[in-house]
Amino acid sequence: MFRLPFLSFSLHVLLPLIVGIFIYFLFRGVPFLGLHSVLNISKNNILIVFLLFNLPDGLWLYAFLSVINQIWGESKKGLFWLITVFILTISSEFLQRLHIIPGTFDWLDIITYSLTFLIFNLFHRNLFLTNLYLTS
Repeated sequence: MFRLPFLSFSLHVLLPLIVGIFIYFLFRGVPFLGLHSVLNISKNNILIVFLLFNLPDGLWLYAFLSVINQIWGESKKGLFWLITVFILTISSEFLQRLHIIPGTFDWLDIITYSLTFLIFNLFHRNLFLTNLYLTS
């Protein structure tokens, strides 16, 4: 059972997932399924690159953090899992740089993940403020 009402669940989980999937399928395609992008846009502009390659990852991270927040709520365990997911997400980029896991290291991904965590914190700041006051 979700702690937040369905509207909040829709805005913080479903909407970011759907928008991320929409961007990914429409502009990038799915190579392993043999699906090509529907729209072909020049990738010479950094804003376009950010919107097509980094924003979907940020949206999915936001949705994941929102689900964790709904499961654990404003508890210390919730804060632990939110920070753990953020650290693992950032770490995955550095593991890509070291060629330990497949993928391409990208500073824009790290910036996107950090901004996503900040935006999540702004929307759900009570979780962090409550835990900071409880531990001080």
